[in-house]
Amino acid sequence: MYIEKIPEFNDAFKLVYTLCEDLKKNPKRVEQANKLTLDTSKPHMGLKGNKGLFNSDEWWANIEKGNILSEYKQGIITELYEAGMDNEGRPNSFRYKDKSGHIFTSSMYFLDKKDFDLFKPGHWVIIYYAQLELKNGRLSNKVIEMAVSTKPINMACYSE
Repeated sequence: MYIEKIPEFNDAFKLVYTLCEDLKKNPKRVEQANKLTLDTSKPHMGLKGNKGLFNSDEWWANIEKGNILSEYKQGIITELYEAGMDNEGRPNSFRYKDKSGHIFTSSMYFLDKKDFDLFKPGHWVIIYYAQLELKNGRLSNKVIEMAVSTKPINMACYSE
């Protein structure tokens, strides 16, 4: 929906995650997020909600119109690692380097467990984020979509 519109996306990529599909499978997440947004007894917790409730038609329209700030980030996966306290014994996060040499981190997002195997050093990742406003005034990047190359890229071609 979003990543598929940018010039860098082509047949060499697989769209592995869309928030829209994820939320269809997990409607409780929407319910919990919106309950916290509407809870006035917790003025510093949850989303601000000033651009629509999470996952509402108004919210998606504000992403589409650019009223909710968004950005694309992309780069080559350089490292996989396990983050957090789950201790599943397998990576759940990765580092990637953009064309300017900046290093970023992200959790792995995918809807089909088979797509886990695409997250490898040397593969290219494209991530579309929306910057959600929290009640406390901060912004939180939310992954809207993620695509990963189906094969490693030629490192000789990856230079400024």
